[in-house]
Amino acid sequence: SAALAFFRKAFRENDLPEKVVIDKSGSNTAALDDLNREISEDRRIMVFQINI
Repeated sequence: SAALAFFRKAFRENDLPEKVVIDKSGSNTAALDDLNREISEDRRIMVFQINI
């Protein structure tokens, strides 16, 4: 997906964050869930969603 490609590129060019805050977009949530499955448990990204 486009969201997954975006996050992979962003995290490749920058350090992996400890946490991210996203809007209610389902594609962003799914992409970050996919990324979290690919990385070790101790480096997983905490995902917070805002409810606007």
